Amino acid sequence: MYHPVRKVGPLRDVDPSQCHLLQFDGGSRGNPGLAGYGFVIFGPGDRKKIVEKGERIIYATNNVAEYEGLIAGLAWAAEKGIMNLVVEGDSMLIIEQLKGNYKAGKMRESHIRAMALCASFDYIAVRHIYRNANVLADLIVNEAIDNGPLERSFAAARVEAGIENNLGFLTYVSVQGI
Repeated sequence: MYHPVRKVGPLRDVDPSQCHLLQFDGGSRGNPGLAGYGFVIFGPGDRKKIVEKGERIIYATNNVAEYEGLIAGLAWAAEKGIMNLVVEGDSMLIIEQLKGNYKAGKMRESHIRAMALCASFDYIAVRHIYRNANVLADLIVNEAIDNGPLERSFAAARVEAGIENNLGFLTYVSVQGI
C-alpha cells in the first residue's frame, strides 16, 4: 500500500498507477566503505523506463548510500517537472522515516534534504518493496560501485512522457526505440 507523503487536493484525484515511479537503492561494501547509489524512473501507466542513474561514493554507510539514491532520484524528477510521483525502496528504515514512523537520528541531514525535495511535488507517495522487486536499482548500484558514474536515458519513453531530452551530465547513453 502506498503512503502519501505530500498531496495537493483530494487523494482520490490521484491514481498511483498513473504517476511516475521512482525506485532507488544504495549499498556499501564494508559498511562504511566503498559505496554507491542508483535509481530508475518509469513513466506513468505502462511503466516504460525513462532514466536510470548511478554514482559511486568513495566512503559511506549503506544508509547514507540509500538516502543519496533517493535524493538523486527526487532531484532528477523535480528538475524534469514531474508533479506526481510514487517512490519505492527496499530500505524499510528510510521508507518509515519518510512516512514519519521512525526518527531520522543520525540520518537527520539526509532526511531533511529528502523531505525538502518531496515538497517539490503535488503528490508523492512511498512504499517499501522487497529487494527482489528492486532488482534494477540494485544492479545499478553495483555497476556504479564497480565502474563509476552512469546515466542512461531511454528516448522513446522520455518523448512519450513529455520530458525534455536535456539531461545535463551524461557518462554514457543507451537509447531504446530509435
